[in-house]
Formats: sequence, C-alpha cells, structure tokens
Amino acid sequence: MASQIKVNEIIKQSGSSITIGESGDTINLAGSPYSTSAAGTVSFVGKLITSNQTISDNTTTKINLNGEDFDTDNAFDTSTGKFTVPSGQAGKYFIGLSCQISSGANDNFNFGKVYMYKNGSLVAVNEDDDRTTNGRGYTAQINGIWDLSVGDYIEMYAVCDTGNGGSVTITNSQGERKTYMYGFRIA
Repeated sequence: MASQIKVNEIIKQSGSSITIGESGDTINLAGSPYSTSAAGTVSFVGKLITSNQTISDNTTTKINLNGEDFDTDNAFDTSTGKFTVPSGQAGKYFIGLSCQISSGANDNFNFGKVYMYKNGSLVAVNEDDDRTTNGRGYTAQINGIWDLSVGDYIEMYAVCDTGNGGSVTITNSQGERKTYMYGFRIA
C-alpha cells in the first residue's frame, strides 16, 4: 500500500542538500517524462598511464587502460582495463574511446583501427587508412549510446599495419588524455 505525504514546502534542516530515498530507489516526478532513478550517476574515465604500449604490427591487441581520472561507482577496473556495469545500474550509457596510434620513425602507416568490445564481442570500430609515412599516426575515436545490462563489460582494442612489420605505439596519458575510455549512464 502506497503512502502519501502532502506538504507545501520542504526545507533542509542543515547542510547543503536534501536526500529523498536511498541509493537504488526510483523517484518519479509528477509530470516528468523520465524517472530520476540514478540515471547519470555512474561515470568514469579510464586511461593508459604507466607507459606507451607497444603492440605487434597488424595484430589486434587489448589496450591496457591502467589508470583513471575518476570512477563514481568503482566500475572501471585498472587491472583489466574493463568498465563493468554495476549492480542496479542497467540502462543506456554514453561510452567513448580515444586511442592515439602511431608507427615507428621509419615505418609507413597503412591503417590503424580502434575497436570497442562488449562482453568479448566487437560492437564498434573506427579505422584510418591514410597511408602516411615516417612515424605518423592518428587518434581514433568511437562514441555512442549502448544499452547495457548489469555485468556487461566494455574493453578497448587496437591494431595498426605499418606495411613492413615495424613497431606500433599506443600513446600514454602523462599529464593529458591521449588513450582513454569514458562513459556515463544517461537513462
């Protein structure tokens, strides 16, 4: 049985906020087209920080996102580089990936790709095939909205073809974001 409280005004007793309900509760606002149940509360930025990551030429490789700027729900694991949807937070998420890929100083750059994997399966790719020379590279980005369930996880992979078996570098984020994944729940 539902109860009602009818008041004309709610004023905080102390502090700077008013709390209604508990974590995980759904709060419906009359006349509002949406529920405010924790939407937008999960957010994170995970990034490659310890050093550049060298990957084998023309080999799809998981990117070691081993640091973070913030993680509101402890949902990004720096030991695995995975974002996992926490309990009670299923919904629509805006997820973005940015990966700075470059070839060695004397290598060509035939193509580079960044991949987004969900639960171990490819769901999005961004490719550059400019065929530049002499250590050039690019930053590949993927952005979009995905419907995620509790326990779903997101990972970043990349591949680069230098055309001659040369080195491929994924650039780290010392002091700035170069290779990173970010996201937040929108509904």
